[in-house]
Amino acid sequence: MFLLYKKLKYKPFPMNCVNQKTLFRKALHVMGVSDALQLIATLKGLKPVFRTFIGEEDSKELESLCCGAGLDFVYSKFKCLDYPRTQDKSSAYSVRMGKRVSRKSKKHGRLIIYISKSGDLATEACALEGACGGETGKHAVQFGRLLGYPECCIKFWTKYCHKYNLEPIIPSIKSFKSYPFYNNISLKYFDIRLIPHFPCSGDCSFSATIGKRNLMLLRKLNVRHALRFEKMLKTLVLFTQNNGIFLINKYKRHKSTFEFKEFLSSSSSSPIEELLSENGQFTVHNERSIEIGGNLLNRDMVTMIYR
Repeated sequence: MFLLYKKLKYKPFPMNCVNQKTLFRKALHVMGVSDALQLIATLKGLKPVFRTFIGEEDSKELESLCCGAGLDFVYSKFKCLDYPRTQDKSSAYSVRMGKRVSRKSKKHGRLIIYISKSGDLATEACALEGACGGETGKHAVQFGRLLGYPECCIKFWTKYCHKYNLEPIIPSIKSFKSYPFYNNISLKYFDIRLIPHFPCSGDCSFSATIGKRNLMLLRKLNVRHALRFEKMLKTLVLFTQNNGIFLINKYKRHKSTFEFKEFLSSSSSSPIEELLSENGQFTVHNERSIEIGGNLLNRDMVTMIYR
């Protein structure tokens, strides 16, 4: 039987004598900044369970950090042969996985580890993912609660995750609208995010509250990283379902046209990247279509402005 999270009445655990800045700095040896931030949030009791991917070569060091901080952890019984999205540690947020094999397999892969102040909660999260598919399975709601996601965002995820191939950004966004930068998850593949989940909408107040809280925590841990996060998250984002994500920090806007000199891309071989590089501007026609250099693109895409 799984524990019923609703009945646990989870409350933040009291802090021990662990130096948070030291733990954060050491965690950066085995994971990205965003995950290290989530680890500290878990230590502070702001998050029931922290789930992440970890390379086998880094697992012992992470175990040592958890033990020293008084955190319990449980490993999944399987590992994934392919890294989520890329082989960069900072991209471990994505729920996409490669082929699952036994954790005892000699093939190299990534483990999933569940970290919590409560061994029972970590064990339950592990069991839910192993037996029921976790975020994408029949107990996705309970799993999301264990990870500390807002109820509205959990329901949104369960409704759209399969339809949009585990990237349900498009149904949550209305093009040409400004949103709080705390909810910007477009940079998660660049290891820049303040919330660990997909918000149900670009202006979800519950997600923004979590993001604001995590930014305040990051400022205490490392001011330089906090300033970088805030600067990068305040950006213009062109999100496409199948051709990459494009981030533009400095731009000039003339009504529905955006001009720029440089941008950051999640894809190095996208036809849209070539068009943006050649033209240095694009025009938004409606919620789902843009024009670049006379080429009208009207497939699944959305333009977001985060302030």
